[in-house]
Amino acid sequence: MKKKTISISLALLLSSAVYAQEMKELEVVSIATKTAKSIDGVAASVEVITQEQIERMGAESLKDIISKTPGIDIQYGTFPSASATSKSSVSIRGMSANGTLFLLDGRRVAGEVANPYDLDRIPASIIQRVEIVKGPNSSLYGADAVGGVINIITKKATDELKIDANARYGANEHGEAQNTHLDLSIQGKNSGFGYSAYAGYTTTTPYTQNEIADVYLAKPVAGQSTKAKPSSGHPFINPMTMKDYYATDVTYREESEIYTLGGRISYDFTSDFVMGMDVNYFNEEREGVYIGYFHPTGYKTPNAGIPPAMRNKPIPAYNIPVNSKDENHRLDLSVDMSYAPTDELEIKARVYNSSYEKRNTTTAKEFLDMGYASEEQSAKNGMNADVDITVGELMATYLAGESNLITGGVEYRDEERRSSVFTQGSQMTEKKVKYKSIYIQDELEVSEEFNTIFGARYEDISNAENRPTFRVGGVYEFTKLAKLRANFGQGFRTPDIREMYIHKQTPNGLQIGADVMGYDLKPESTNAFELGLGGNAQKFRYDIVGFYNQIDNMIAQTMGTFQGKSAYTFENIADAKTYGMELSLNYRFMENLGSRFFYTELRTENEKTKKDLEFHPERTFMLGFDYQPTSDLTFELIGKYTGQQHYTKVTSRGAPTEKKDPNAKTEAFSIVDLTLGYEISKNFELYGGVNNIADEKVEDVLGSSVGRYYFAGARVSF
Repeated sequence: MKKKTISISLALLLSSAVYAQEMKELEVVSIATKTAKSIDGVAASVEVITQEQIERMGAESLKDIISKTPGIDIQYGTFPSASATSKSSVSIRGMSANGTLFLLDGRRVAGEVANPYDLDRIPASIIQRVEIVKGPNSSLYGADAVGGVINIITKKATDELKIDANARYGANEHGEAQNTHLDLSIQGKNSGFGYSAYAGYTTTTPYTQNEIADVYLAKPVAGQSTKAKPSSGHPFINPMTMKDYYATDVTYREESEIYTLGGRISYDFTSDFVMGMDVNYFNEEREGVYIGYFHPTGYKTPNAGIPPAMRNKPIPAYNIPVNSKDENHRLDLSVDMSYAPTDELEIKARVYNSSYEKRNTTTAKEFLDMGYASEEQSAKNGMNADVDITVGELMATYLAGESNLITGGVEYRDEERRSSVFTQGSQMTEKKVKYKSIYIQDELEVSEEFNTIFGARYEDISNAENRPTFRVGGVYEFTKLAKLRANFGQGFRTPDIREMYIHKQTPNGLQIGADVMGYDLKPESTNAFELGLGGNAQKFRYDIVGFYNQIDNMIAQTMGTFQGKSAYTFENIADAKTYGMELSLNYRFMENLGSRFFYTELRTENEKTKKDLEFHPERTFMLGFDYQPTSDLTFELIGKYTGQQHYTKVTSRGAPTEKKDPNAKTEAFSIVDLTLGYEISKNFELYGGVNNIADEKVEDVLGSSVGRYYFAGARVSF
């Protein structure tokens, strides 16, 4: 009864329109305020993707879900590795990929910087729903939440025993990029004991495109290093065995094998006291072929006749085909407790650990030409890491009157990274960062029409300046069809460990962290303003919002000089801004026919150069229809238009004088997907579809496209 009292009060506090929701029911969300409430009770731009919507998409992984979510952009190439071509991350409202905070059941997870793998490694079958907050939310979640927060909620215990099994297969029309997925899940509850468990297996075959590797060699001249074609002759390689060019099948979708296991157990000691434990584990292997910017050859400079610092050193080669292989593991463990001693007070505590191990091997594809006796001998530049995140949280929610909810908490986070990227050698060294924070939030119903929210957080960070952040917002309901909301929020992102400490000659070139360079790299911070109007009627729902993000001390990768050599490093290059408008419309023509439309205009600017920020589409449209002609058959059609994006185009990478076009723009493109489902019986459903029906081409710098893609699957439930 106590929990019910609190939940009813929460649902009455705030009102707001949101995007692309089913009109037949209002979902319960928790991510925006850390308190469970109706989705129409959140003073923020929130997107919720339900399990029903995920199944209707025929999604295989989180990437499939995000790619069909309005206002979310997938970026490629944000990871400092030759394999960045095949790895994607997420940007929200023009913010960097590092500014999106991913949570798994509300927990941070250990992994790479910029989350380039996680869209592929989280199977859709384990997801109960996805909650997304657009805009900074550091007052609740601390560092990294400058663009938004994405919380992936896995399947939880149900009152009755439920077993689900799923099998799915897909490939493009040429039989490439094959994907096979199998999964099984079980949920139930008995005498206060709740349980859920899931297991999944995914394997993919590669999708590649043939490209030309334009090879250059380092050529020492008077103590300096220039680049020359192999055929031009090299004083220390005789006879010359390397070619000027290699035709290589470059991987845009990796070959992979992923196992996922996880679940939760909980026990209701009383109606007011519950304890639970979560576990999640995955193991993955990935491999592909890429054109690496740099890889040392098996040939070395002589011990005489050149400056001492350059003697007996491997001769570097540029634009060399490389094989990259990853073996990654992650284990997440969590213990939590919820206690409601009174009708007005609920206390929650949680301790969790996320442990990640990455092992990468990068070898020369043409190892014989490069002077190696075997491929194993050519292994260089492997980027290995052990990441460990430990978090302790204590939160209390207090209902101070019928219309005032106060939430407060403390959090301690310890992040340790052991990696081979902090030195030029292969040894693993360790870096640590500790976070201590306290936060408070007040949700107040001033009147039946007017509701407000105030929040503040203070973060003590071991490797950066301490940071307070604030949030204030309000909603005024004129009518059900006109709810006006205003919101101000702050976010910040501390420099990640790569940006601070990397010291590595990587396949993408020499990368030197700001701390190694001697730079004072400050946290990137954001002040965000949002004004929205929305409402709903029986068949209609809409939301229109304008937003403005002011970014201070924007962190970006730049070209510098380290010990006389050109190197990529990281600086606070300038202030920046992103601003725009989002419009969402939902209309049900009939009980069995619905539509949704999303449109956004986005502008970004580096205030120093006055140029657009890279890889953010100026305009996007999304139009979708769902149709159920019979009780057994469903169709869904989704079309998405992605406009032009600014980027810096490298026109002669690796040449003696590297040339770039800083004003390049990608071509706009449109993707149309069709899915259908057929319910043979209450317990058995077939589904399938075609992605990219029109076989639209996507520029390689945006991650390319595998072309027209067919998939089919079957679900069984008991």
